[in-house]
Amino acid sequence: MIESLMAESGNGKGENTIRAAKRKAPTARGRWTKVAGVFIIGVALFSFTRTRTKPAETLHATERLRYAMRDAVEITEPSIVRTTENALWLTQVCEGLVRFADGSVDVEPCLAEKYEMREGGKEWVFSLRRNVLFHDGTPLNADAVRFNVMRQIDPSHPYHRAGALAAARNLYGSPESGDSWFLSDIRTSDPLTVTFVLSRPYAGFLRNLACVEAALVSPHSVQAAAADGNTTVVGTGPMRVGAFIEGGKVVLERNDLYWGPPARCRQMEFRSIPAAKERERALREGLCELGQRFSPDTLAGLAQAKNLRVISGPGTHTCAIFLNPRIAPLDQATIRTALSCALDRKMACDNLLKGYGSPATSFYPPGIKDVLSSAILSERKETQHALELLEQAGFRDGFSLKVLIPDEERVWNPAGEKIGEWLVQSFEEIRVKAIIERVGVRELPGRIRKGDFQAAVWGITCYNGDPDAYLRDALGTAAPVLESVFSTEFQELNQLIAEASLQWNKQLRAKNYGAIESQLATKSYWIPLFHASQVMVAQKTLSGITPHPLGLTRLSWISEGKNK
Repeated sequence: MIESLMAESGNGKGENTIRAAKRKAPTARGRWTKVAGVFIIGVALFSFTRTRTKPAETLHATERLRYAMRDAVEITEPSIVRTTENALWLTQVCEGLVRFADGSVDVEPCLAEKYEMREGGKEWVFSLRRNVLFHDGTPLNADAVRFNVMRQIDPSHPYHRAGALAAARNLYGSPESGDSWFLSDIRTSDPLTVTFVLSRPYAGFLRNLACVEAALVSPHSVQAAAADGNTTVVGTGPMRVGAFIEGGKVVLERNDLYWGPPARCRQMEFRSIPAAKERERALREGLCELGQRFSPDTLAGLAQAKNLRVISGPGTHTCAIFLNPRIAPLDQATIRTALSCALDRKMACDNLLKGYGSPATSFYPPGIKDVLSSAILSERKETQHALELLEQAGFRDGFSLKVLIPDEERVWNPAGEKIGEWLVQSFEEIRVKAIIERVGVRELPGRIRKGDFQAAVWGITCYNGDPDAYLRDALGTAAPVLESVFSTEFQELNQLIAEASLQWNKQLRAKNYGAIESQLATKSYWIPLFHASQVMVAQKTLSGITPHPLGLTRLSWISEGKNK
């Protein structure tokens, strides 16, 4: 059992957590490296020849990609990464046993050249590729895989990272809950074979292993980092870390010993440029080749630039209104349905998102797999029907509705506060007076969970593109309120979700999720508004760009030429 594995992997004292990067004079492993004429703290990353990072060269666009980040660059690693943009550069450096296909959440082999499901989904056997090396020259083997998993899930492991359990709960279940914890054992029968033993089948398991949080790092580099107090990111990917400037920039260099096709560029730079105007200028003036996280209005302008292209694809996020059925008149399903009918989702996508999104006619966003593509909700407003429902419920003259909205844009709502104006206008047509209150993004989800709201705009996100993860994120936000009001119905819904998560047949699984969606539409626990797209801005000279639904686009295959 996993408990015995934990006892075996750690010293039981819980004292040996890897320290973060020190802000003091580094040891020999952390000596200063000169990059672009500026001295920065070098990260302890060595090739098997232990060559130092060379000074930055003047490279052409085909040789160097510069990415404009909104987030600060973090010296981090896969198991504790906090933001999508930091996960993006980690995706170029670190790999897992499996990976997501380009532009899709379908899973394909990566460090495991093949895998096999046994015992009805309770065992997964992975055969590792031969002769794969980490960037420090040490070999990938079964023990390295086991080391990575155990240090993530076991707080007493001598190399456990504080914060890693948050991702581990998504990947392997929560050890505090017997219902969700499903990883029982990890077996290494030979150097190239790893078997994951699950306590129960879980249809989303492969997608979990494809997440960046499940990517592997060199055990040797982890042990070295613990010894000298520095943090390293040593993976097996097509790019390797050359240098960090904490908060400012990470430089990646091509891994010439990569096991697969080599990267088409020699160098990547991920630069932190928090101000949207400055990121826009960097792209317009050719100071960066790639960038994301722009408002829809800015994207509309960038699409007109002669040197730029705006490329979009399906995402896995939904912007929704959560309703509190504890507060009248939202305790009536008829009222909740009337509010849904009042919304013109197509207009929101056209006017608020400038076309970079799709109307939420389905509860599931287009980037999610294993669901039926159905239009269960109307993309156009149904004002007359909404008025009839309100009159039927005894609210012909409407009512007041206080709506909380986040005070800044999010990946699931790139339009930001403009959504409040749209809701006011939409509900006014059915005589409902919407009163908008702006709330901090860190405060708002807590208020929803505590029931301290009447209506609130919030997002549903999906870390792995699987419908089970998507629904659990939605219910994780709404559960405390819904469970207290709809105890029986909520238990039935959870049971349907649990049954769907065990189903391997894709057709039957899609049918199960269709039944769940029908229940959600009938009850209107929350109202889906739109599904924001994944959008990337690139120089027109580049090709091979396919935005990934999870934002984890592989950039190694980008080259010069027109994007298809």
